[in-house]
Amino acid sequence: MQLRKTFYYTCMLSVIVCIGVFMGISFAQDNALNGGTIRGTIEDLTQGQKPIEGVEVKIVAQDGTEYTTKTDANGDYNFRNT
Repeated sequence: MQLRKTFYYTCMLSVIVCIGVFMGISFAQDNALNGGTIRGTIEDLTQGQKPIEGVEVKIVAQDGTEYTTKTDANGDYNFRNT
């Protein structure tokens, strides 16, 4: 009888974990469909690695849509909802 209860609880726990994992995956895909964020920093290759301001960064989507931005004084660029 004890073995049967242990098996039952193990199965139920496994089902709950699987549901949680699949729900997380589906929400992650939903956020990706609504747009995400791409960001980075442009630095020179010298030993000091100083940021470069005013660099144009362009992303071209598979459908041909172009997204363009420029780096700020810290060399950072940011694309939102892409």
